[in-house]
Amino acid sequence: MDREKKPSGEIVLRGKFFSWLENYWYHYKWITIGVAFAVIVLLVCLLQTCSKEKKDTVLVYAGPTYLSVEQSEQICMALEAALPYDFDGDGQKNLTVNFYDIYSEEQIREINAAGNGMRVDTARNSNLYQNYTTYQQTGESSIYLLDPWLYEAMDKAYLCPLSEAGDGFSAHSADGYGVRLGDTALYQDYAVVRLLPADTVICLMRPLVWGGSSDEEAYRFEQEAFCALVTYPSSKES
Repeated sequence: MDREKKPSGEIVLRGKFFSWLENYWYHYKWITIGVAFAVIVLLVCLLQTCSKEKKDTVLVYAGPTYLSVEQSEQICMALEAALPYDFDGDGQKNLTVNFYDIYSEEQIREINAAGNGMRVDTARNSNLYQNYTTYQQTGESSIYLLDPWLYEAMDKAYLCPLSEAGDGFSAHSADGYGVRLGDTALYQDYAVVRLLPADTVICLMRPLVWGGSSDEEAYRFEQEAFCALVTYPSSKES
């Protein structure tokens, strides 16, 4: 008799567990999926962060200039020369630039109508523009080098006035927010920097409440790096 009742008890317990699981899944299915997805994304981001080479700062260029990998690296090396100091203390000044070769509608029309066989891939251009605007909201970069149309489209509420960045910077700017790249000594001294249009505007975004710029010490360094880029002393001056 005891031997016959035992399997019955096991079936009842198993039934309660699966009943609870079914009930939980019915009520909390999407919450569970969402939490699991968030955990996976967080783990992937942490792994990518740990595997990336350390950089003292990251700049952004957005405009109608496509550069090869070699040219991009050369520009990074030129800009590294202007960094005020080694921020992360690894013994080297390390800087990288995220390049977005984006064209305005007017620029696309001019290029496509030139008749030299060159045409802008509008689908790719739209994707890059979306990637650029999305990256802006990450707070991972504060120093931007923008083509005039992109600079004009920037909400100035997100930009740091030059008067807050350092003394006397307003003299370097037409509107108090951005500095024309062609007016800097960096542009005059480095041929590789002149691959970028002279009317490219250097500007500094305000810190966000998330991302790298939310770190006060890191953002302070980006302010100093911005100032160093704008006021870089020309090696050609006697």
